[in-house]
Amino acid sequence: MGLIITGMHRSGTSAIARVVQELGLSSGGHEMTPAPDNPRGFFERIDVMNLNDRWLQSLGGSWWAPPSTTDSTWRNLDQAALDADRLSLDMFNSNNGSWFVKDPRISLLLPLWDRLSLQNIPVVMALRDPREVVTSLNLRNGMPGRQALALWFVHVREALQHSQNRPRLIMDYGKLVESPAHGISVLADFTARCTSINTQYVNMDSLMSLIEPELQRNRANSLQGIESLHLDHAMEMYQLISKANCEVDAYVEIPTLPRWVHSEIESLLEVYESKHAVAKAQIVITELEEELARAAASNETIEVLEARLDQERVERDDLERVRTLGVEQVLGLEAALEVQRTDLEFRIGQVVTERDDQRQQLWSVRKRVQMLGEINEALTNSLAREKTAKYLAQGSANRFEEERLRSLRLMSSLCDSVLAGQNLQDELIGLKASRTFRFSRWFSSSPKQVPQPDQTDSRNHSPQVIPDIEAGVITEIISQGLFDANWYTQQYPDVAQSQLDPFYHFMTQGWREGRNPSPQFNCNWYISEYFTEDQAKVNPLVDFAMNDNIVGRFPLPPCVTRA
Repeated sequence: MGLIITGMHRSGTSAIARVVQELGLSSGGHEMTPAPDNPRGFFERIDVMNLNDRWLQSLGGSWWAPPSTTDSTWRNLDQAALDADRLSLDMFNSNNGSWFVKDPRISLLLPLWDRLSLQNIPVVMALRDPREVVTSLNLRNGMPGRQALALWFVHVREALQHSQNRPRLIMDYGKLVESPAHGISVLADFTARCTSINTQYVNMDSLMSLIEPELQRNRANSLQGIESLHLDHAMEMYQLISKANCEVDAYVEIPTLPRWVHSEIESLLEVYESKHAVAKAQIVITELEEELARAAASNETIEVLEARLDQERVERDDLERVRTLGVEQVLGLEAALEVQRTDLEFRIGQVVTERDDQRQQLWSVRKRVQMLGEINEALTNSLAREKTAKYLAQGSANRFEEERLRSLRLMSSLCDSVLAGQNLQDELIGLKASRTFRFSRWFSSSPKQVPQPDQTDSRNHSPQVIPDIEAGVITEIISQGLFDANWYTQQYPDVAQSQLDPFYHFMTQGWREGRNPSPQFNCNWYISEYFTEDQAKVNPLVDFAMNDNIVGRFPLPPCVTRA
């Protein structure tokens, strides 16, 4: 968590920052070097100062010409620029610990820092007698008194308004110098409350030595060039806010700016715009001067360029002759290509005719395959119904198995008949009249896809030699369609890349790794549902193939439909 120290320029923000740094907070960056007007240091990070100046400029002003802003101004800030600045400021890193940032410019930019930090950062607001601020700015910057007083009004009001609904401590610099012990004690408690710093055992004598009365060189006195009414307005506002000195989260009514302040700020903005326009014009002038210098340098090479131009003209004539010859050759080639194109179009016509004939044949095969799919769907439904019938009539299990095997053989025969172009109508009538077609269904009526000859992997139908597993069990697994090699290699690309036989891979190691042989069988569910700890090393697919007709086990959870 961090802390913001802000307030009007020349209002004691540096003195407060010295105390906060001694309490254990860090600015975490390269700071401005001390100057004669601030010999103990500014405690301002250069990158933060540059960031604030850049945002003030983008809003149309600067610290000495505050831009006019509204609530919509802060809502419509450039999000990309905000994200970039947030990344550039290491203080927002979650591992950065407790930190502080100090810059009087933040008085005008508190809503911006809320969006940068994505939170309302606690604020220590420095306050100083406006007469002392005006005198200090006049000595340091040569700023007229009326202008300096107007800036004091705007900076203090903006800081007061935008820090109202957050942890806030107002510190009157003059009272801090007069009674440093009380001010530093309150500041230490506020810092401990808002950060992770423990201030219980701070050395008060060491902290009080940081507040040097001799640095308050510009005491309040009468000011020249400022109307007494304007100064009365400022003093009234100062005394109102000063009542909240060293009171944490004290509510202060937001004062209204006098008309003369608005007029003075508008004049400052006009001056800023003029200076900004002059700076832009100076940049354009510099660019034009550089362009003129380049043009002067280029004049020296004109003669060389003219000689080169004559040479280029000679080369151009030579190239023109070559081009004419090339055009004649291209025309000859185009004529030859036209003859070849005509011949190619004729051959393409023949190929198209052959393709249409093949499409017609393919359509006929697809119709037969579609019929086979309907038969397969009916067969799958009957097998599912037969599975349910096991629970109702266990004694008919052997007859059910015979019917199922007979149906599988019949389906294989029908596949061969479709691919050979045989008539399937009589077989369909016979299949629909069988007992298998009338049995209860499995968990889903979705048909299994009948593999076409050109897509079937022979590894789906050839019993493999698997260690410790009988050939009859392997044949049973394949005949039931419990293993799908194409699905297995698509689901587990590393198996296809290993060049191992998919069925061999699953039977030897795939089931141990929790892989499924097909979308019709879930190894992990089967093991958790039916196995004891002693059976954890048994292949679940082998157990299902050997026992499902006996004990009525299921390959999938009852709530999952078969693919």
